[in-house]
Amino acid sequence: EVNNARVEQVFEENKTVNFQGQRYKLLEEVYTLHPQASGKLTIPVQTWRLEKPSRRFGYSNPINPYVYVRSEEITLDVLAIPESKTSNSVWLPSKNITLSAQWKQAPLQAIIGEPLNLQITITAQGLADYQLPNLSIDASENFTIFEALPETNNIKDSQGVIGIRKLNYSVIPRATGQFTLPEVSISWWNVETNKTERVTLSEQTVVVAKSSITDNIVESNQALPSLNSLTKTTTENSRPIILWQIISSLFLVVICVLFYKLYQSKKSQVSITNMATQNVYSNLLGSRKKTAINNIEAHIENKNWQQLRREIINWGQLTLDDEALDTLNNLALKIPELALHLRQLDVYLYKQPHDENYNPQTLLAFIKEYKSNMPTSKKSMLRDIY
Repeated sequence: EVNNARVEQVFEENKTVNFQGQRYKLLEEVYTLHPQASGKLTIPVQTWRLEKPSRRFGYSNPINPYVYVRSEEITLDVLAIPESKTSNSVWLPSKNITLSAQWKQAPLQAIIGEPLNLQITITAQGLADYQLPNLSIDASENFTIFEALPETNNIKDSQGVIGIRKLNYSVIPRATGQFTLPEVSISWWNVETNKTERVTLSEQTVVVAKSSITDNIVESNQALPSLNSLTKTTTENSRPIILWQIISSLFLVVICVLFYKLYQSKKSQVSITNMATQNVYSNLLGSRKKTAINNIEAHIENKNWQQLRREIINWGQLTLDDEALDTLNNLALKIPELALHLRQLDVYLYKQPHDENYNPQTLLAFIKEYKSNMPTSKKSMLRDIY
């Protein structure tokens, strides 16, 4: 524990090594420290108590069965943020930051009204994913753009942490021709050169074709015959209805009536069984959803934020009847109204200092009042009952 710093363990290794002809147990632990204030930062003395291996036979204890190991106290000078950094920019001290973009469609074919999925990835050495910013791209008269929830990840090893933030956008063309997405850049502080650097993602030009729906309508209209030709053909091909056609039609009607009566009798029996099964499943599902909401409320009161996030995923799987919703990002895509509440929760958890005005009860109220309109699948219903 270090005062005025956020500490997180990122790596641990326990192995046996040879040193000066003897075998030793080697334990290595790597931590990242994120200072929260400038000035002196003191890492206090760390003490370990280790038990000596007993070399004596019998049941008597050795005189001093333990050995104590102490580390030295370390004092660091934490530099203040340079004055050259503007107040509205994000402070990103790192060894290296990269930007990359990727279109999900391959090959890229832009059509009016059909969304294109763009993913911009930010990778920063020495920063965690929650410290990386979101990038906004302004829409224009030629395209509309929507931002989805980002995907985050941290790579932890003996060298520290590498934060990865993948920003997802839906770009919808509005006119034919071509449009250009503006360049995107991030200003960051190089901790090795102590200078401000900027990484830029160059602008991208997209060529837009006509709407495939419009083309199909035009081709269909050109292929349709005229009304006069249809009338003429119908008149020429009409013939008197002979007797055997009438008898065949009546026979077909009788068969259809018999099959309909048989189907109705079977359907009434099946509907009774399905109704009973549906009632059992609805009661079971309602009980599980009520338990999930109670757990969410308890986690909010106890400030168990990680358990809260997992319980929200459980609630989403029960509400939408979809076990594939195993992340908050996927859940927010299914319930867009929930995305704002989850983003406010993330800002409260990871932003320093915390926003004291944040009220998690709004998230709880939304979950209690939300009702899904999605029908329950028979497959999942039978799986839960058995």
